[in-house]
Amino acid sequence: MPIFRALSVVLAALLLGCASGPPGAAYPGTGLTVYTRQAPSKAESVSREAAAFLEDLGNYLQLQVPPAKLLRIYLYRNRCALWRQLSGATPSLCWRPGACYETGEAYVVALSGNPEKRAVQNTLRHELTHYLIAVHFCGIPPWIDEGLAQVMASGPPFPHLEEDLPESVRKEAERGGKRRCLQLLRIPPGRRLNPSQYRIACALTYYLLCRSQEAPPGALLRFLEASRPDIPPEKAFAASWGVSMEEACEAMAASAGAGTAERGAGDRRR
Repeated sequence: MPIFRALSVVLAALLLGCASGPPGAAYPGTGLTVYTRQAPSKAESVSREAAAFLEDLGNYLQLQVPPAKLLRIYLYRNRCALWRQLSGATPSLCWRPGACYETGEAYVVALSGNPEKRAVQNTLRHELTHYLIAVHFCGIPPWIDEGLAQVMASGPPFPHLEEDLPESVRKEAERGGKRRCLQLLRIPPGRRLNPSQYRIACALTYYLLCRSQEAPPGALLRFLEASRPDIPPEKAFAASWGVSMEEACEAMAASAGAGTAERGAGDRRR
């Protein structure tokens, strides 16, 4: 028994131990550094795509992209290696396909897989959105943090959702309705969203960005700046978006229902 116990301790240490340092070689790029053991061509591809996305996103949100030393991208070959890194660095995120977290020296965006795959590219854009928002704002509600990352993950032109996203997001928004939407809006900073809340956050963020009649980031930036502990959430929301929480949730749910009805009518005509 002592031998098996010792082996168990060693195995746990290997799998769950402290986060290792950056994986592989460093590939400095524009505004960031990629670390990976994958082929140099893949590292350079990630570096180019990340830099281009951050420039596009910064221009859209009218936010300055930080200097290179602030961002490190850890690109792992597989999910097992990513899981091991996240288990040590930020255990609450270890089962996710990617993560963005802060260390004493820099922000880290960690992900795995072949950067030529669309899913990996979406994960990269998602986490880079978290990074750019985290650099400029703190203590924002989780619904806008996750909702914005999901919408921006589809890439420019902003805002849009990729073809396979709108239907699942629309159905969740219609199913959840006003009640779940309002519950989502009142979740305080620092809390995690469940899968249903995650999709409703995407639907609501997309709806709010599309309905704005002013320059796209105007209402969004006002809301991010107004989201502070000393301002009630309802007041910050209404003053920034120009509608109350209740009105926004009702309109979002109605829009989702109308979209489902239109799709059903189109299917019947076929």
